[in-house]
Amino acid sequence: MAETTQERTPEPQQTERDIFRFHDGQRQRAIDPMKVWFAMWSEEDIDLGRLLDRMAENELEAVRELLPIARKWFGIQEFNEDDESGMTDLEFCPILNSWFDYLFDLKKKRGQLPIPFRLLQQQPPGSPSATKKDLDSSSTPSELPNEGHTTPFKPSPAPSAEA
Repeated sequence: MAETTQERTPEPQQTERDIFRFHDGQRQRAIDPMKVWFAMWSEEDIDLGRLLDRMAENELEAVRELLPIARKWFGIQEFNEDDESGMTDLEFCPILNSWFDYLFDLKKKRGQLPIPFRLLQQQPPGSPSATKKDLDSSSTPSELPNEGHTTPFKPSPAPSAEA
């Protein structure tokens, strides 16, 4: 009697996927973080590194500048009073904070995040031919600003109504 052996297909290993998940005010979403990363660093009209540093210092004006820009990265509209679609700034801030926390964790896990081509052409800070401007410039995308401070903006809670 001939024995037949059945080959077993190995069970697929469960791996953690690098997907950023958030609720956009209407539904739970999952996005490829590189799409947001590339959108962030394609903003050529602003010094994003400096803006993020200012946010990390809780500078209110930096928050006002960044929120409308960051909304585009995630495809989240500003709150519309008429149909109550979109998100308020206060609702959007935790998404932005979680995004930056996610980036710090991703950088720890992956080592380095891709650097936009326009930044590759700049002299790295500390190189022998680096100018004072290069040394004073903001961080590159692979060196996220203020890594010790994981969330760029934490609004203070409103004062209590106790009298």
